[in-house]
Amino acid sequence: MYLLYTKKSVNSLSLTFCLMNIASSSLWLNYSVAKGDSPLLVRSGADIGLFFISACYIIKNKIDEYSNEGSLVSTHYSSSLHPK
Repeated sequence: MYLLYTKKSVNSLSLTFCLMNIASSSLWLNYSVAKGDSPLLVRSGADIGLFFISACYIIKNKIDEYSNEGSLVSTHYSSSLHPK
């Protein structure tokens, strides 16, 4: 997770990891409600929240990278149309 935030991850596998952990934690959340296990309920709820934040961060970085690539292409294209 450290590399996720220091390197501004846009890795699709990291996003898949987060989404699968959200699904897994949701199952544990249902189990903890059924069994009345408060510590597991808190843990599962916290996991869902934190993995959701991580997934949003990865998606935001993907959008930023995509928009930066688009602006670089348009800058290169416009500079080739108007040579100095």
